[in-house]
This record gives sequence, C-alpha cells and structure tokens, in this order.
Amino acid sequence: TWKSEGVVNVPISKKWPARIGFSTSKEDAFLKDTDGKRNTAWNTGTRVQVRYHGTEDFFVNLMANYVQRTGSTNGVVTPANWEKGIYDINDETAPYNRVRTDKFKQYKVQLNTEFPVGPGIITIIPTYDYQDSRNYSMEIDRGTGEPTGNVTEGGRGGFDTTTIEARYASKSDSKIIWVAGIYYSDSNEMGMPRAPLPTQ
Repeated sequence: TWKSEGVVNVPISKKWPARIGFSTSKEDAFLKDTDGKRNTAWNTGTRVQVRYHGTEDFFVNLMANYVQRTGSTNGVVTPANWEKGIYDINDETAPYNRVRTDKFKQYKVQLNTEFPVGPGIITIIPTYDYQDSRNYSMEIDRGTGEPTGNVTEGGRGGFDTTTIEARYASKSDSKIIWVAGIYYSDSNEMGMPRAPLPTQ
C-alpha cells in the first residue's frame, strides 16, 4: 500500500494565480486467493484551479476535478474458513478464479464569480458533475491465467448533473444583512442492470 500527492502553484500573473494538485494511491487488501493474488484498489485524483482577482470585490474562480477509482475482488472467504483461520479464497480445486472488477470515474467543473452591483454582491456558481460507475464479474482460467470469456454479471450506472446557483446578498459592511437567490438543477441518470461485456 502506498500513496503520493503533491501541489504546484503556477503564478500566471499577479491577478491570475493557478494551482494544480494530484493524488494517487494503491491499496492492497489483507485477503488473497490461492494463486497469491490480492484484492487491489487504485485511486487517482487531479484538481486544476485558476483564479482571477481583479479587485477586492470582484473575482472569478474556475475549478476542475477528475477522480478515478479502480478495484478488483478475487472472491469471498466463507464464514467456516474464517473461523478456522483460512483466509485464502477461490479454493485451488475450482477450475477458475472468479474476479470482480469495479471502475468509477468523475469529472466536475465549477465556476464561481462574485462582483458588486448596487448595495449588494452578486454570486453566480454554475457546476457540471459527471459520474460513471461500472462493475462486472468474470472467470479466470487457472491453467492459462486468461479470462474464460464468461462474464457472469455486470452493470453500469451514473449520472450527469448541471446546477446553477445565483445569489444577491448584502455587503459585509451593511447594517442590514439580507440575501436573495435562485437555484437550478438538472440531472440525468443512466443505468444498465446487466452488462454482458466489461466494455459496455
């Protein structure tokens, strides 16, 4: 198991600072099958942020995120074997290893703009969020180590959402605190209960 991460600040100009951050990790589970294969999960994330700060009351902030998680599960230990202290899965007497793989992706982009108008401050925050999740189970031949072509189950789901938030609020030095706003959201869901192939 390991993890690495970092952040780089990029001063494009005095009014245009930018930042790039990343994180990646690999997690190996305690369980393993009789071939010595462990359950494994890979995590990757990236964020890019660009900001324009024109005046004290006016700024624009653009942020984009990308996240991916990939994992595999080689099987399940039976309660009886767990009590005996036998943590190997996919017993060697079986003709194949059953492997379950999961993959998740997310893309998110958000723009935050704030500027003064009359007695208050207007804030506008449009956001787009896309997520895609897939999983499937397949059989790996113990002799060749290659997939048998039998995908026993699979599925796909996710959504994409667009939101817009707009606020008109009092300034920080106002004697009366007030705020008014509107919020819009539109979401589309996708799903396939059973996918015959991992690529679908």
